[in-house]
Amino acid sequence: MRRKYRKQEPPFNVSFELTLGCNLRCPMCAVGTIHDKPGTGYKFMEHGTIERTVKEIKRLGWNCRIGFAMRGEPSLHPNYIGMVATVREHLPKAHITMLTNGVGFMRKPGAVKNVTGLFDAGLSVLGMDHYTGVVYVPKIMDAFNRESPVPLKSGEAHPLGFTFYKYPEDRKGNPHVRRPRHSKTLVQIRDIMEQDKDNKTGTHSKVFNYAGLSFPPDDSMMGKRCHHPFRQIVVQWDGNIPLCCNSWNSPYNCGNVNEMSLDEIWQSNEFGAAREKLYRGERDFVPCKGCNHRSYRVGLLPDLLGKGKLRKPDAQTEADIILALKGGDHTPIINPPAWMK
Repeated sequence: MRRKYRKQEPPFNVSFELTLGCNLRCPMCAVGTIHDKPGTGYKFMEHGTIERTVKEIKRLGWNCRIGFAMRGEPSLHPNYIGMVATVREHLPKAHITMLTNGVGFMRKPGAVKNVTGLFDAGLSVLGMDHYTGVVYVPKIMDAFNRESPVPLKSGEAHPLGFTFYKYPEDRKGNPHVRRPRHSKTLVQIRDIMEQDKDNKTGTHSKVFNYAGLSFPPDDSMMGKRCHHPFRQIVVQWDGNIPLCCNSWNSPYNCGNVNEMSLDEIWQSNEFGAAREKLYRGERDFVPCKGCNHRSYRVGLLPDLLGKGKLRKPDAQTEADIILALKGGDHTPIINPPAWMK
């Protein structure tokens, strides 16, 4: 039975997973649980999937940010510049962000050209994570300082058409902030694990447990609202849409953009049931049980003003959640963490 849940306002953010899999194994990341070996077995989003999705966003008139990140390294996609260009072609006013470790820029000749090519294609913000002991970002910075007209200096506009920041040293470089239209920003981001040590270094330093895949389950957020199903859609490499960005094995799935319209998915029973539960902090179902993700400005849920009303979860809500979980993990856990064994 299809239930009519409250119609949800458009999401703030749509995130695309260009690549499933990564060349690194960072301690805070859950990719090792679903991707067997670094550097092998990648899966890539097809052009038709991203084009179909951005056309849907345009048709619906959603004014949302577009992000490239998720469960893999986006710069390893064989056509990462072309995928950004497709988004910009159909969404000329969108704010587009990519978070990367930079490896893909080094694998093709001309690191500087590869970075500026993203800005030429329409990217708004490129955030490069400088993980301790990983050489990609320093090498890219060295290439800019050798090949560009002037050295990179935090907070200053560069002759190649972007403004460069070091974050969190310069708070203006926060890669998650929406910026003025047509602005181009390159951000060098300090290692997230180093940032987490002092809790004074910005929003990028928050490390959570990826619903119990990167660190053990933690019920400390039980009873607290979660904003994800109200504000974000994640499109995985094959078009699947999970409940949220933290659930990397994807046991709870809401549809596929290659099979359904985007608004049909966003207003689905799967999303609707999860919203009724998470609005009241009821993190007692997979994948939310044991997830310690902290949401912000949750007093403004379910809408922009915090005035919308949601029914209390009932038997139908529970039944719809059971149906959403019926298919099991969309992405199998290959290497379960110790606490799962």
